[in-house]
Amino acid sequence: MKLTLTSHAILSLIAIKPLTSYALAREMERSVGLICARAPSRIYEEPKRLVQLGLAAAHREYTGQRPRTVYRITAKGRETLRVWHGSPDIAEPLLESEALLRIFFSDQGTPQQIASALDSLTAFANRVDRISVRVATAFYSDPTRFGSRGPFAALVFSFLVQYAQFLRDWSQATKRETERWRHVSPAGKRAWMERSIPASRIGVAPPPGRGAPVQRRRARRAK
Repeated sequence: MKLTLTSHAILSLIAIKPLTSYALAREMERSVGLICARAPSRIYEEPKRLVQLGLAAAHREYTGQRPRTVYRITAKGRETLRVWHGSPDIAEPLLESEALLRIFFSDQGTPQQIASALDSLTAFANRVDRISVRVATAFYSDPTRFGSRGPFAALVFSFLVQYAQFLRDWSQATKRETERWRHVSPAGKRAWMERSIPASRIGVAPPPGRGAPVQRRRARRAK
């Protein structure tokens, strides 16, 4: 059976300490939810599959009269993680965003709908910031939760904080531009497009007549 990113995430969590399915679902959301979002149903089923593969072991505990199943990693599971970390095959990141998809096809909508999509991206960036603050607080207030792993988690959350800032800056700058649009027709937007994506930056010759104005002025002065 092929292991998935979910498999490796859960193995990594129970390699830190044994966890119940409920604790795994909570930790997946709190720790890696922004980089490995998964439906709770998948998280609850995956530990059972790992047990079948011999990568995890399950044992029953009782809290009062209530039973619960705790999962821990096995030696085979740790070896699987070692091989995973050593593999040169790393999947490319996937970017999926309904807001960006709407903006890409916004010629079929209205400027107001572009603004709504951009606002949703800003809201997401703000949520990333709130989560980052919550996790950072846990680093200091509950050191036992991460043990000595704080610096490694901080590497990823520093990326997320910067990503959120970029997303917020881009959304707000784009909104300021599109708020000036009275319609979604391409008319009158060519100059803005060329400022946003200069032809020279992607190795494309400028359109006829648009050339390189600086070079043309220099050529006239040279004459």
